[in-house]
Amino acid sequence: MKRVLILIFILAQLISYGQYKESITLKELEVPESPAMTLLDESPSIVNRPNSPRAFILSIVNSFQGDYSGLPRNYAVEFTPFWFFSHEKMNFFRYAGLTEKGMNPFSAIKMTSISIAYINKDGKDEQPTTSNISIGLRTTLLRFYGNDYHQQLIEANLYSQGRLKRLRDAQRAAGATQSLLTDNPKLYHQILKRVLDSVANSDSLLEMVSKLKEKPLFAIDGAVAYNAYFTDNDFSSNTSGRFGAWVTLNYAQKFSKSSTNYINLYGVGRFISDNRPTDDDLKMERREYFDFGGKLEFEFDKLTLGYEFIRRVSDGEGTYRSSGLLKYKISDELYITGAFGRNFGDSDNLITLLGINWGLGNTGKENFRF
Repeated sequence: MKRVLILIFILAQLISYGQYKESITLKELEVPESPAMTLLDESPSIVNRPNSPRAFILSIVNSFQGDYSGLPRNYAVEFTPFWFFSHEKMNFFRYAGLTEKGMNPFSAIKMTSISIAYINKDGKDEQPTTSNISIGLRTTLLRFYGNDYHQQLIEANLYSQGRLKRLRDAQRAAGATQSLLTDNPKLYHQILKRVLDSVANSDSLLEMVSKLKEKPLFAIDGAVAYNAYFTDNDFSSNTSGRFGAWVTLNYAQKFSKSSTNYINLYGVGRFISDNRPTDDDLKMERREYFDFGGKLEFEFDKLTLGYEFIRRVSDGEGTYRSSGLLKYKISDELYITGAFGRNFGDSDNLITLLGINWGLGNTGKENFRF
């Protein structure tokens, strides 16, 4: 009950300090591979989670095996519809999923993303080369934080509320009063901007950003994707290809309580229905696969190292994918990912992939109110 009263008090303060609008920039979160590209096993990693708040993501993936021309052959875009609409009541608590009853485990569903990919696949065993169009959707179905996470959110916000009170006092001391707003609005806003800019990088805002960036202890993500393909660059050859649906379990453990580095464990189960020509007479045949496996990942400030193993079974037959992974953050907007290992199948199964993920836009039109 005490925590509920504290939360109600804070929510009331949000209204009283509504004239102060400051942007939280969540641009440092990872930019992952899209499910539209993951569906066809052409991304450096096929075990991923939707942990980016970007409004728009561009992915380029190239393979260095076979007839390598030096130009990327696979492209994907991913966008989050949430950020293309205005949310006037959005604030720190609503984004994080904190309610009067505690953390809402379903709050991340609002960040559902849609992806579209164009992928070229070389034919195997006398099969034709295909151009693939894929569309995918993914979201975080459930997420759970540590027991004290919601209390840390409240404390971080209380710290910022004290800062905003000091800002109001500094505003008045600088001469930005209500009477000045009436007599000279331009000068009023110039003074207010100067006061706000002087503390734009305050530790209180950084503390709130760090709380929003913190990964949930456990999460369940879901994704679906569909693909159609064309042979020999002929539009009339369009054929329904592969459909996939999968669930990913995520566990993230910090190296220490104050650390920003993580050990991530993933488990994935995936169903695939694939419509492809057979090896012998090129007649279309639909086959169903079940993938299951996981990934171990060590995530540091700029560098992430991982290993994933996925087993694929179909009609009593089996194959697997085993690869080492590397991801490096060049900047807040740009990530490079690489993979080397064995892909599914018994031939032409070398993985030598290099991908670039570029996050465009941060959090749409949003200004979080505190």
